[in-house]
Amino acid sequence: MKNLLLSVSLVLSLSMPTFAASVKQIPAPKPVNEKKTEVKINPIYSIGYIDIDKILANYSKYQDFQANQKVALADLNAYIANAQKEINEGKSLREKKSLADKYSTEIQYRKDAFKAKYSPQMNIFINDIKLAIKNVANRKKMFAVFKNDNLFFGGIDITKDVISELNK
Repeated sequence: MKNLLLSVSLVLSLSMPTFAASVKQIPAPKPVNEKKTEVKINPIYSIGYIDIDKILANYSKYQDFQANQKVALADLNAYIANAQKEINEGKSLREKKSLADKYSTEIQYRKDAFKAKYSPQMNIFINDIKLAIKNVANRKKMFAVFKNDNLFFGGIDITKDVISELNK
């Protein structure tokens, strides 16, 4: 058995160079000439960006709205604080519970009234800002406008133009 293995290994070792020479070498694939694709931007169209915080800070109607909203919110918070104080000053547990029930309903009513008054107005401001951005973008032939924190590189800042459009 040992002789058989030795003879097989001898035959294989002698035949390997012949076998290797008879196998046709397949050339490695040539690297593909990667064309550097250039992004061709139509010089007529461009990308813009806005700073929404700056727009809100400089949009005069929004500032008036926000000031009124802050006053109304301060009134609501004062009412809630006064209600809590009065509930805590109740003499008995029964009186405290009665006051809590009374104020709970009234506070919920006032919160709902606050939301009903200010939510639709906020939606109007959002729509006005979107329209101003669209108008400025169309005038400047922009095909896209992003918030500045969503744009990594490039673009034209149109924030001042949008503010001017809003404050006309």
